[in-house]
Amino acid sequence: MLYVFAAVLFTMITLVFVAGFGLAAASRRVTLQLGLTDTGRLRPCPTTPNAVNSEDPSSACYVPPLPFDDAPGDAMARLAAMLDGHDHMTVVTRKATYIHAEARSRFFGFVDDVEFRLSPAEHVIHIRSQSRVGRSDLDLNRQRAQSLRALWQTQKPRTEDELNQAD
Repeated sequence: MLYVFAAVLFTMITLVFVAGFGLAAASRRVTLQLGLTDTGRLRPCPTTPNAVNSEDPSSACYVPPLPFDDAPGDAMARLAAMLDGHDHMTVVTRKATYIHAEARSRFFGFVDDVEFRLSPAEHVIHIRSQSRVGRSDLDLNRQRAQSLRALWQTQKPRTEDELNQAD
C-alpha cells in the first residue's frame, strides 16, 4: 500500500515539474503586444487577471507609479541601474522615456514582461507588468510591482553622470 502511494505521489510530482517546465519554455516563446500605444501610454491590462498597470487608476489592475524628484533623465538612469542590479530582471529595451525588462521566476523560469514609461509632467514613472502565459498569475505581478516600488523608494537619487561613473 505504501508503495502504491509513493508511486502515485512520484507521478504527480513528475507531472507538476513537466507541466511547469513546459509552460516556462512556452513563456519564452510567447510574444505579447508591448510598447506604448498611439497615445504614448502603456497598453491597458488584458481581461485576464495576470497583469498590473499604473496608468488606469479606475481598473482592478491598478498599481501606483514610481514617483521621483530628481531630473527625469536621472530618474530613468537610476531605474535602469536598479533593474540591472536585480537578480531576476533583464533589461531588453532602454529608451529615453521607456524601458522593457523581462522578469524570470525563480523556480520554473517563467518569463513576464515589465514595462516602464517616464511621465515628466507628472513626475512619475508608470509601470506595467504582465505574465506571458496563463490566465492568472496568483497576484505575482502585483507583488513584483510592489517590490520594485519598495526598492525604488530606497534608491538615492543620483545624476546620470554619477551613475555612469559607477559603471
